[in-house]
Amino acid sequence: MSKAVITATLSKSFVNLSPNYKNAAEATAKYLGRDWLRNQMRRLVSYVQEEAPKRTGEFAKSHNFKTFERGNEFIGKIYAAQPLAGWIVSGTGLYGPHKTPIVPVKAKALRFVIGSRVIFAKSVRGMKSNKYDGRAYRRWQPGIRADLKDIGQKFTREFTARAK
Repeated sequence: MSKAVITATLSKSFVNLSPNYKNAAEATAKYLGRDWLRNQMRRLVSYVQEEAPKRTGEFAKSHNFKTFERGNEFIGKIYAAQPLAGWIVSGTGLYGPHKTPIVPVKAKALRFVIGSRVIFAKSVRGMKSNKYDGRAYRRWQPGIRADLKDIGQKFTREFTARAK
């Protein structure tokens, strides 16, 4: 799966501009922090799990997230424990990146077991892509935009309050 990444950054290079900026940045950082990011990632993962294809439900449940700090950044990444996420998102065979049917490499035919039936085929068309991660991101976007607007307003209030 293409990894969804959110980065919240407080750049230390600007703190020397003004003590008001530094104080406002510190107050905003306390609000923003890792807990805020974890809540955002939880919300995004829930949308990904809802949008992911479900046959048994195991694939949807395999999505999770990690948050970590690197320097002055808080980073959140979503991942799927199962490697088939990349194939689902990009498609396979005729519908995938190579645009060729899926054919056996070492045998005369492909073998599939569906239910109790065994099926052999010389080639298969593949699977169309399912951009479930993009749908989840579009559902998540309005909420994060509102939150980021609130963060900007909070920073501005802190900055102007400390300037008085």
